This record gives sequence, structure tokens and C-alpha cells, in this order.
Amino acid sequence: IQVSASAFKSEGYDAIEEKLKSFGVAVVSSVPERGLVIIGEAAALKAARSAPFVEASAIYPGGFKIDPSIGSTPLVSKIRAASRELDLIAEIWPGFRGDEVLAQAREILGADLASHLGQTDGSLRLRATPQQIPALAEIPGIRHIQEDIEFMLAAAEVHTTAQVGEV
Repeated sequence: IQVSASAFKSEGYDAIEEKLKSFGVAVVSSVPERGLVIIGEAAALKAARSAPFVEASAIYPGGFKIDPSIGSTPLVSKIRAASRELDLIAEIWPGFRGDEVLAQAREILGADLASHLGQTDGSLRLRATPQQIPALAEIPGIRHIQEDIEFMLAAAEVHTTAQVGEV
């Protein structure tokens, strides 16, 4: 939603957020120029969009969630570079249960190609083809999808030269 400039000026962010909470929605992110990303049930979202301080609203499209550099990351690993599947990280919106979002991702990818990134991290590790990414972006609980970067361990990749002799 986009909040009117006059409402921000007269009421302030905290008061507007409290009003939105009273509708049953939660603010999960902000966007420059008075934009707020809200989540909630359909009826609560409809009520929030009709609030007098809201001057515009739109559904957050899946395309906004996809990092534009996916598929263009230079890869060191020859096996990974030759694969059609991409290693992805999907960040989960606050307020969504990670297990539910993971179950939706597994419906698209299969059980063995989606997992939690860590115990406490609100992200998922995914392995998907480029054709599956738009379907993943349509999962409501996914905030952002980006390609997982490669790490090269210096100790395993760099040869060590030792000089032995008298000093």
C-alpha cells in the first residue's frame, strides 16, 4: 500500500502501523516513497486497502521477489556451471511459518530439492530449474529468491610452497 504524505506527516509511521494492525494485517517491509508491504487474511487486506490514509494499493507480484541476476552468476565449479538446476536461497517473510512455506516449495520442486537453510534462519535452500522459479515466487510466504553464491576454500585450493634449508 502507499500511504498519503499528509497521513505520514500528521500521524506518523507508528500510528499508521497501529491502525493497520487493528485491521488484522502486519507490516513486514517498507518501500521508498511511503510504501508499506502488509500481510494478512483476504478480508483484513481488503479493509486495510480501503483505509482513508491509503492512497494506492497493489498486490506484491512474484516478479518483485526474483533477483534479476539469477542465472548470470559466474561459477567456479564446472559441475555446477554445467547443470541446468540452480542453487537458490529463498528468504521467508516475517509472520509466515517456515514449515508451511517449505511444504509449498516441496510441492513444486520435490521433497529432496527444498530444505531449511538453518535451524534459526528464516530462509530455504532450493534447487530448481529456471522454469520452476516463477512458481516459487508465487508462494505467498517467500520474500526474495536469489542464487546461492559459491565459496572457494583457500586452504583446499592453493598449493603451499615450503623452502627448506639453512638460515
